[in-house]
Amino acid sequence: MNSLITIVIPFYNAEKYLTRCITSVLQQTYSTLQIILVNDGSMDQSLKIAERFAEEDNRIVVINKQNGGSSSARKAGIQKATGEYILFIDSDDWIEKDYIESLYKVMKDTKADIVCADIYYDSVDGTSSRVVKNIFPEGLYTANEVLDHMLFAGEFWSFGIQPHMVTKLFRTSKLYEFIYAVDERITFGEDAAVIYPYLMHSKNICIMQICGYHYIQYPNSMARKIVGEDEGRIAILMQHLRSALKVCPEMEIQLGLYEKFLWILRCPEAFDRGKLTKLQMYGGIPTGSKVVIYGAGGAGTALHDYLEKLDRDYQVVSWVDQNALYYRSLGLDVVTLEELSLDFDFVLIANTSNKTEDAIRTSLLHKGVEQEKIRWYVF
Repeated sequence: MNSLITIVIPFYNAEKYLTRCITSVLQQTYSTLQIILVNDGSMDQSLKIAERFAEEDNRIVVINKQNGGSSSARKAGIQKATGEYILFIDSDDWIEKDYIESLYKVMKDTKADIVCADIYYDSVDGTSSRVVKNIFPEGLYTANEVLDHMLFAGEFWSFGIQPHMVTKLFRTSKLYEFIYAVDERITFGEDAAVIYPYLMHSKNICIMQICGYHYIQYPNSMARKIVGEDEGRIAILMQHLRSALKVCPEMEIQLGLYEKFLWILRCPEAFDRGKLTKLQMYGGIPTGSKVVIYGAGGAGTALHDYLEKLDRDYQVVSWVDQNALYYRSLGLDVVTLEELSLDFDFVLIANTSNKTEDAIRTSLLHKGVEQEKIRWYVF
């Protein structure tokens, strides 16, 4: 007999995407489901959409609550969960028809505490998709076997086990304490705040190259404008992780790199406090320089926002990305490498991968950019 699996879908003002998300769950090949839709204080038609689905399918439960953020919504969902296992889905994403069945089969076969899958990163216009993987080969692991590379896969910005809540099938009874331990003031990194402590307290961790979750990179899901409260939130998150992970020397190194990752995405000015020369994360860039930003994703957006604050010190002469047409459609003034003028002092690569950085550096050199003008993160 199949076990009951609880699916929790928190949503906030998701009327544009919620129908697709719920429909992808209802079309699953695995049907022994409890589907909990958590309305986190939506002000659009999302709640009505959820209630309509609930009227049509008795597996669906709707929770209506005041807005409290992701962690609050997850806590509300798990309170009502009756399934032996639990899976979370973000309301603006969708899953392939056999996703839940594939995860469940592995969980039953291995008797693991958690099953970790891969994820698709899709562009909002549907023109591109890439698979983001865990670095470990398929198999069953103990926490000690993944410890050395759990957060850090060997190069900056690369996780050993991806922090996404949505690519994990959990044991519901085991997840309670880790969900409830998360401070609701944590508004980014909340997935990591649950995942890594859960992994460290698991006897058996199953990693599989199952890929059936489509994470849609909407403009508002990328790095937002820098928020003044982000420094405090990063501090709360890191305090939580250091406490929950019972820090050992190997883990402290990984946590330090993860913290730098968060500073770059949320508060890059933190690297420059007390420094006469700014942009220390690029080795320090002389005041008055004309700079080019290469990369218009989360890191590039954060850097662009920061440079806007420093507009008296630096002149941003161009913003470059290989997907320039896509970013232009979002209203960003981004050009292709072919369109780039060479009248600048430095090009700052705002990118999330060492391998991609090497490819970008090579393309810039072929373009005729001098080596000493190309800067990437320096720590």
